[in-house]
Amino acid sequence: MPAQETSPAPSATDEAAALVASVQELHRFAILLLADAPDDPLWVDRLRALAQRLDALRLQSPDGLFYLLIHGAARTLERYSSHHALVCTAVVAECAMHLGWPEPEQRSLALAALSMNLSITALQDELVYRERTPTLDQRMAIDRHSARSTEMLSALGVADALWLAVVGQHHAPPAPPAADGDEPPASPGSLDPAARLARLLQRIDVFTARMSPRKARKGLPPMQAMREACLGSQGTADDIGVALTRALGIYPPGSFVQLVNGETAVVLKRGSRASQPLVASVLGADRQPLAAPLLRRTADPGEQVKGPSRNDESRLRLDHVQLLTLAASS
Repeated sequence: MPAQETSPAPSATDEAAALVASVQELHRFAILLLADAPDDPLWVDRLRALAQRLDALRLQSPDGLFYLLIHGAARTLERYSSHHALVCTAVVAECAMHLGWPEPEQRSLALAALSMNLSITALQDELVYRERTPTLDQRMAIDRHSARSTEMLSALGVADALWLAVVGQHHAPPAPPAADGDEPPASPGSLDPAARLARLLQRIDVFTARMSPRKARKGLPPMQAMREACLGSQGTADDIGVALTRALGIYPPGSFVQLVNGETAVVLKRGSRASQPLVASVLGADRQPLAAPLLRRTADPGEQVKGPSRNDESRLRLDHVQLLTLAASS
């Protein structure tokens, strides 16, 4: 009996290339789905499929997914709205998992994150290229977009009450109720589910927007945007801040950091400690590109992270397949 042929196992390079291609495909899918006023009787099913595919990638390759999404969000203006939706969805899903929220809530939250800006998709894509502040009409559209997106989703056939409520509240969710006197604020657990989920989504929405560039300004370094997002109303890290740090570390994958040896590196993976990610140096201490990226283990004294890179790496073109393959070899 002839021996049965088996297919060779995919190499790390093959898997990295497949992840890059999958993220690009999801972005194209999101662009199509999130166009203003969609007219598709299967739209809700297609959005659910998009959310499921994104979550499967998050569970399968979380660091690789965050590397690609955060690096892209911090560097590109093109199709901002759909990219923003994907980043927010992946990050809120990771945070909700660390918060231990029920899976049905996590699913509704992911769908809300994908669709929260449905009514202003085209407007968001336009505004990132403007050098002036929004007009009065544009400002009014932004202010009303939560309610308008909720109306559009309902008209498209969304029957998930929690999904709709989170979209409706995400732009200005209720704060945790304050206690009387000098007592600390009441626990976020006292909020109803929609307000609790909207509170997380609003913080992640702002975090992602702040690290994304506009024509009129540069984006904040991802770790600076995240540090601000971690602070609650009392100026200290709250439950969301703790979950966000657990989700992304102090230095999120896809961001640039300065090492104590003078090199500039890109973060590839979260480490066992939030302050010790796996990175690959791409610029030498002389600010010149290295011939090939070099893995650096930031737990080692000579390769520790000094802080976020504050120089402009916008002209630096990274080979994502090469870097993800390198990360897989660590």
